[in-house]
Amino acid sequence: VYKRQLQEGATKIDAVEVNPQTVAFAQSLDTWAGGPLDNAKVNLHIAEARRFVQTSNEQWDHINLTLLQTSPAAGRGRSHVDARVLTVEAIQSYLAHLAPLGIVAVIQNSETLTERSYQAILAANGHRPERITGFKLSDRKNNPFSYLLITRNEAFSNELLMALQATASSFDAIPLTLSTNDSDRPATDDRPFLFEPGTRIATHALLAGALTLLIILIVLSRERHTTSNVRLGSAAILAGVATMALQVIVVYRVQTALGNPALAMSVALSAVLGGAALGALVLGRDTLSWRASGIAALVGVGLFAVSASTIADYAATLQQTNSLLLISGFTILCSLPIGLPFLKLMQSSRHNRGEGLVIGCDGLGGIAGAAIATGTAMTVGFNAVGIVLVLAFTGFVLLAPTERY
Repeated sequence: VYKRQLQEGATKIDAVEVNPQTVAFAQSLDTWAGGPLDNAKVNLHIAEARRFVQTSNEQWDHINLTLLQTSPAAGRGRSHVDARVLTVEAIQSYLAHLAPLGIVAVIQNSETLTERSYQAILAANGHRPERITGFKLSDRKNNPFSYLLITRNEAFSNELLMALQATASSFDAIPLTLSTNDSDRPATDDRPFLFEPGTRIATHALLAGALTLLIILIVLSRERHTTSNVRLGSAAILAGVATMALQVIVVYRVQTALGNPALAMSVALSAVLGGAALGALVLGRDTLSWRASGIAALVGVGLFAVSASTIADYAATLQQTNSLLLISGFTILCSLPIGLPFLKLMQSSRHNRGEGLVIGCDGLGGIAGAAIATGTAMTVGFNAVGIVLVLAFTGFVLLAPTERY
């Protein structure tokens, strides 16, 4: 692609790739490809595409997004990781960085992905279909670059469309019949599952959650003769649900701020676990009451649920080091109290030998929490996961033991 653009007179090309191994592999084949990456006009950037555009003051004549998400990647559960670069908000950012008469080109490898991309592009462009056109290769059996969508800030004239169709025909490509299903929602930053409706993965998650809940019911039924143990087990389940659901939403919010998925994962988990450990060390006193520990955790996750989206969006506009400091510091602050309920559970269980019940139920709750958070994010949105956090710790507070252990 870069070689062709150089041949056609491009004066500057910004090549953006988030994976340094992919860049190294491309560079190893550069000589074989004719040396486009070694050309002084090509600037290589190891960065996430959306964040690169969002933090730049440049305007481009052509923004090309090729196979940023594929069906195999979606099948491995990476839908939300890669789909962020083609949500409604992301495409609006690309359109805002176009020079006059510039275009955004999206290349996909299946009809389903193309249809969902079109839905997002149409919504991003104010539902103006005259600003979007597309083509597909007639023989696409062995070609992953089969579908092309083109959009811009101005309508395509009939003369331009005819010229594009003539050019496409020379490559054995035909115009796409583009339509949108009103029942399908375009991908947004809150629900960035552009390439599949989430039904299959969400269903698997909900089935896993249902199986876990069945096991939980069996465990608690064995303890039904001891009211205190049932309350302890139920509270442990809720603490596990909230703790794991928090990690799911934290990873996504941190990625919004930082872009790089691998960096986001390590920063998010380190911030949650480090913050919880620090909070347990500083705040985890024997004198802390059950309700106080639950309310403190509730305030922490509530603050994150309400504010994390705004903080992450602002951090995404900063230089990456500052972004990292802001989002990790905010996450650590919100995570300080989340270990306190588990400490209180362990303190309460020592007097009736319920440590095993608490640890087991907390683990089962974590499994259920991951399933619930996944299913909720894919069907309703990531903001709804915040409601799960608040409800879980609210339930924990309400399950405060009535008797002294």
